[in-house]
Amino acid sequence: ELFGVALDDRGAEESLTVYDHPEVLIFRKSAAWSDDAAWYRLNDALGRGGIPLLPAQTQPDRMMLDEAERATLARTVTPSGIFGLDSISNQAPVLLWYLALQLFTLPAVPILWRILPRMPDRGYALAKTLGLASIGWIAWLLTTTTPIQFGIDTIVVAWLAVLGLGALAVRSHLPAFVSDLRSRRAWIVATELLFGGVFAIAAGVRALGSERLSLDSGRSSPLDLGVLTATIRTPDFPPYDPWLAGGTVHDTYLGYVPWAAIARLTGIAAGSAYSLTIATLFALLCLNAWIAGAVLIARLQPRLEEDDATASVRGAPGYALLAPLLLAGLGSLGFAWRFGKIALDVLDARGPGAIFGDDTGGPTTLGLLPSPPWDSVASFLDNEAMEFPLASFLNGNLGPTQLAMPLVVAAIALTASFALTTPGNPDRTGAITGGGPMGLFGGWGATLRFAVPMGIMLGFVLTTSWLAAIPLLILIAGLTVLAAGVVAEWSESWAIMRDTALLTLIVMATAGLAFLPFFDRHGRFPRAVEPLPWTRDLGDFLLHFGILLAIMTLYLIVLVWDAAATGSIGRWAALSSGAVAAIVVGMAIVAGNVTLFLLVVVACAAVLLWLYQFEMRHLALLGMVTLALGLGVVADRVRLIAPVGDATIQHQFWSMSWIVLAIAAAPALTLLISGSPSRRSLPFPPLLRKAGLTAIAILIGIGAIYPALALPARVATDGNNRSPLMEEDRGAVAWLRESQSGTPTILEAPEPSDWGPPGGRISALTGFPAVIGPTGAQLPRRPGMEPEIERRAGDVREIYSRPGSLSRVEPLLREYG
Repeated sequence: ELFGVALDDRGAEESLTVYDHPEVLIFRKSAAWSDDAAWYRLNDALGRGGIPLLPAQTQPDRMMLDEAERATLARTVTPSGIFGLDSISNQAPVLLWYLALQLFTLPAVPILWRILPRMPDRGYALAKTLGLASIGWIAWLLTTTTPIQFGIDTIVVAWLAVLGLGALAVRSHLPAFVSDLRSRRAWIVATELLFGGVFAIAAGVRALGSERLSLDSGRSSPLDLGVLTATIRTPDFPPYDPWLAGGTVHDTYLGYVPWAAIARLTGIAAGSAYSLTIATLFALLCLNAWIAGAVLIARLQPRLEEDDATASVRGAPGYALLAPLLLAGLGSLGFAWRFGKIALDVLDARGPGAIFGDDTGGPTTLGLLPSPPWDSVASFLDNEAMEFPLASFLNGNLGPTQLAMPLVVAAIALTASFALTTPGNPDRTGAITGGGPMGLFGGWGATLRFAVPMGIMLGFVLTTSWLAAIPLLILIAGLTVLAAGVVAEWSESWAIMRDTALLTLIVMATAGLAFLPFFDRHGRFPRAVEPLPWTRDLGDFLLHFGILLAIMTLYLIVLVWDAAATGSIGRWAALSSGAVAAIVVGMAIVAGNVTLFLLVVVACAAVLLWLYQFEMRHLALLGMVTLALGLGVVADRVRLIAPVGDATIQHQFWSMSWIVLAIAAAPALTLLISGSPSRRSLPFPPLLRKAGLTAIAILIGIGAIYPALALPARVATDGNNRSPLMEEDRGAVAWLRESQSGTPTILEAPEPSDWGPPGGRISALTGFPAVIGPTGAQLPRRPGMEPEIERRAGDVREIYSRPGSLSRVEPLLREYG
């Protein structure tokens, strides 16, 4: 404008209108200005929260419910419509839960009988895990890909679908099926006794110590309980996020679906279902470890009967009990070390009588040690907890690793059964089925019977704890390579690589197709690798893996001794190599270097792999040891950067290392006990062998004392029912469960106070979503949504800080419903 005359300069060069003479706008706030109105206008224009990020910078899926999903969720029945709190389901939850587990097992028995002819029990033990997983998978698939909502009807349809598949599997083999089950009744009875016994003990322990699950325990259980409760109540998948109103649980929720199906079917309340899920996971883990150990031990004899695919060493089911004992936690020196340390401290301070006193603030079952095992053992490592299953169980954890463990061990059992009984294995009789693809594995039929169920298990593990799936896939490929190599006598490299590659691809393709809706919406894997800024202390590592390492070290020494005695290697070569290894191990101990220590043991195992390349039973154990310790090297040195859950990556790798090493240790210990780890006569001095075994037995026995004594003597499956800090909340929670229809939003403080229970507890117990839960749990799981999370937390603080100013907070209350 010049002298009041407007000049149109839109045709001028950009340098004049944009750079030299840009338009200047000046705003003045008037009385009409409203923060709330401005926020709503920006929110309408930019979307919820106005997140200043491009879509490519966030997780490639929808992390919020759309309008239709929110409307469906609002019509969800009240918790009292799902959980009849005064019903018989919640008066005898343990019994009803156990019966439901058996009901979920039955349809899978004929399917596994047909596809697992090489298992000594024809798959009966694995049916408990795969029955649960398959019914949960089908219910999830129906809900995800069709308009059907998750509920009792969906679960019944899934159960009938599995039952129908089972009927098809045995429709022309019914007499053989019945006869086979009768002939294997000893395995069936052993399975039921082991599973029922461990479940009863685990449920009792959870009742005795279930205050560890109460929301004032300061652990991860509030988040896990909230996700389980939301999964039980959700009409669709993914379930809604109980700690972010309007959001979805968009990462590893699928592992909760089978347990939500049992709770939904039985009507058992979420708090009790949480404890019973943990008890069942522990029982399934022990059962699957037992059958995995039995499969490995049953193939240890040099020769099996030609006409009996289930032949095993005498006492294989009994020896196999070593596997769940070692896997659960007795393979660690932690319990024994803590017992000795605390016992000495107590004796020194107060005399022998004080060791059976109670310093925990309440009575214990046998009255014992002043420090409960779940606190001390779970924290005896400074850098990062390398928990074993018993510590996780006593801690009350129900995270991705715990949900995936039974499936991982079941997959190991299935892989061992397939690899160690391949036709043409020198430890068995039978001919290679032709020279075409899959001939080394007995043909396409045998391969598919293994690959399809393995693919479904791998997919379930991927959707629950994808990091556990990486070592599992390596184990599948490794054991099958070893099996094919033995069958081909390592002379047909192309056939070995071809068949193994095809088998691995079939397993991966089955996993991808079975869970395609999940991967399509949620899947994204590591995007970078970086070195860890610190490594673990070798003393902590040896304390954690001590007994397992002692077993495998003694086993390796015996194999080296035997190889030297039979001329496979010279005695001087064995002695000099052992001396060099001992020197390097000593240097690693002095330096406290975990990686150097592991690399020495891996090198020793690799040499033995070469020496025993034609003996599959040793190859399997040596391959598992190499994998387990190799995982330790990776976990000790690098970190995988993923969109969600970076903090758990090292934990999961250490857990997989523990699982593989513990399962391998059971047959190794069996060989040492029987005194025949080789076909050849063993010149290893019996006195040294017995001395080593005695020391291992003493350490395991001392370690078993510690968790057996320090169990609080109070009974209830839901620890929140007796938590002192939850006393004032129980009435509110009961009222919300009984009276509120639909899915109302809860306003509660997201962060815990210094003196009271944690934030997010009401939403976790009721399943009603909160405006925002603890931000520490939300931020790692919602990359790209940091501004929205912080805004919500700020809004909640604003509401609580102005209790008497309704006009100021009313727009916020209306926004969140």
